[in-house]
Amino acid sequence: MDTGLKTKRRYHILFFVLRKNRNDSVKDENRSKKRKCSKWGRQWVVITAILLVLYTVFSKPHLFTNLSHKISNYININWNLTIPEVRHVGFLKVHKAGGSTIQNILFRFGIRRNVSFVMPVTQYKLSEFGKVPYDILNNKQGHHFDILTIHSVYNESVYARLLPRDAARVAIVRDPLEVMVSGAYYHRDVWGVDYLRKVPNDNYIKNLILFPEMYDNNEFSLTRNSMAMDFGFPKGLHCTESDRVQHYLSYLNENFDLVMILERFDESLVLLKRLLRWTLKDILYIPQNTHHHPAISDLNLSSSDISKFELRNFLDVSLYHYFSNIFKSKVLAAGDDFKYEVEHLQSVVSKVTDYCVFHERHSSSRDLTVYQSDWNAEFTVNAEDCREMMTSELYFIDKIRSDVKLNLRGVYNKTFSFKDL
Repeated sequence: MDTGLKTKRRYHILFFVLRKNRNDSVKDENRSKKRKCSKWGRQWVVITAILLVLYTVFSKPHLFTNLSHKISNYININWNLTIPEVRHVGFLKVHKAGGSTIQNILFRFGIRRNVSFVMPVTQYKLSEFGKVPYDILNNKQGHHFDILTIHSVYNESVYARLLPRDAARVAIVRDPLEVMVSGAYYHRDVWGVDYLRKVPNDNYIKNLILFPEMYDNNEFSLTRNSMAMDFGFPKGLHCTESDRVQHYLSYLNENFDLVMILERFDESLVLLKRLLRWTLKDILYIPQNTHHHPAISDLNLSSSDISKFELRNFLDVSLYHYFSNIFKSKVLAAGDDFKYEVEHLQSVVSKVTDYCVFHERHSSSRDLTVYQSDWNAEFTVNAEDCREMMTSELYFIDKIRSDVKLNLRGVYNKTFSFKDL
């Protein structure tokens, strides 16, 4: 082949290779520039987002708070769907402290889920102070009962034998003077308790306070340290023995997961709902077993009268103050959205009460719909729900007891005494 032709061909090949290398180099450089631009673009987006968040937090904190509430509540609602609800509950139903309303909630919950209740054979309470518990219908499903929600005096060994280890233990307390006044009128007017009927009607409460040696000289009674009596305080405590009183209060705090406060009832219910992982519908209520009596402000009690009352009822006063302080700490630890959940409960309870009262009067057939919120899925309330919420304590107990006896018909061991536990 001609030498000139070969040289020319080599030149063309070399030119092509050099040109290709140069093009590749340009492409690589362009890719590098694009990557750098893309990297800086992403970084700029991130920086801008951070600046916007910081601006929102410091200049408009309520927007950030509301967003965090929604995210938190969304997680809570969906998280609760995966965590089993608590079906084992021991409720200490303290006299004249809103216990009948809580009891109604527990009865409704248990009936819907076909759980077993601690139910005496004939009585409306499990135990009285200083006495052996009454015979119980043996309707337990397994080794233990599921729910205890009738009147009883707290006894750790009795509760442990009746309820499983994982049972939540809850109770409720009320301002001691309110408890005393409510109890005095209720047990006199409804149950005709002898010692209360002997007290003159004029200045009725004042007489009970000022003349205990004439009317109410017991260490524990329906009008003297009645809450402490229900909580199982030992006899013989003196008001000067603050260490022994505090020791027993600490013991109770270790035994109870939640002690509710009647004066903060809706807050108590939200704490109960969270503790038991129940739904909003589970804790709806219409107040039960209320008894009208004069307000404390109308009782003509002097500061000296109240001081004497507090001295004689020092166990109830100590109990109430102790658990009120613990309750306050639980509310503070409940999160920023707690207040909004309580307000939502109050709004729904108001609507449900109006609906049930209207339904009772007009027999409306349309159900009430409670729409989805940050704290509940959508649900309905119907006439049957209203009837259950307005069912009296004694009727509920009689109905459950009747159903249990029917189911136990023909069973050999229908009942057992405490000595058999």
